[in-house]
Amino acid sequence: MAQHKSALKRSRSSDRKNARNTAYKSSVRTAVKSLKNSIEKFKTGDKAITMDGIVALLKDVQSALGKAATKGLLHGNNASRSTSRLTRLVKNLEK
Repeated sequence: MAQHKSALKRSRSSDRKNARNTAYKSSVRTAVKSLKNSIEKFKTGDKAITMDGIVALLKDVQSALGKAATKGLLHGNNASRSTSRLTRLVKNLEK
């Protein structure tokens, strides 16, 4: 455990940032998972899921991934790759 006053403060702030980052990463993962689940339901013919709803979800997921990359929670290329793959999944549904 840290002994100096500044080290104690650094430890506290690090714990706060870690909790915040973990929560945000979790929400991004949840958003991606909900989009993928919606796509699967749409493919099986679930009438409750519409193409407009999927496109709206995609927009939210793209925003969350971009913000995570900006904040440094994800590497920019990782966020870009995920966005690209999810967009391709949705575009293939429209065909």
